[in-house]
Amino acid sequence: MALNIKPVHETHNKFFFLAKGTSIHLLNLLRRTIISSLPAFAIDEVTFYENNSGLFNEYLANRLALIPLSFEENTQDDAKIIFELNVECIEGEKTVYSSELTSTDAAIKAFAQHIPLVKLAKNQRLRLEAVAVKGIGKQHAKFQSAIASYGAASEFKAAGKCSKCFKRCCSNCLS
Repeated sequence: MALNIKPVHETHNKFFFLAKGTSIHLLNLLRRTIISSLPAFAIDEVTFYENNSGLFNEYLANRLALIPLSFEENTQDDAKIIFELNVECIEGEKTVYSSELTSTDAAIKAFAQHIPLVKLAKNQRLRLEAVAVKGIGKQHAKFQSAIASYGAASEFKAAGKCSKCFKRCCSNCLS
């Protein structure tokens, strides 16, 4: 059984396609391959120098590892990128966000800048150093950088232009 894939729409971070004449099993295999085989950077090791916040070091290390990191495709596979975080709350409360992580490589940084890491109370301090490495989802879930799904196109019923299939009539997409 041949896999017939026709691109429908593509943006800088999304790709939509129409697959004809194939089974759900094969589409699920393609979905799982996309999720587990795309390379991504993730924080792998964290060294805490000072942490008197309300969260244990292990919880913070887990949160840091799950922050999606952006990178350029030409980055070396064996690169180790150092991130540093040095924050202190002198008065009131302060929420520490992923944007406060500073990287040794300007191309590799937190993809989403407003991910809360921890809330510090008065006179609490957090100082750490983290190492990010490149990997794939087969190695660990923290390296999963993509979301992939599929659906049956016959479920879409539209008259005229359809926003789900990107301004084409669904009956035209199926022919």
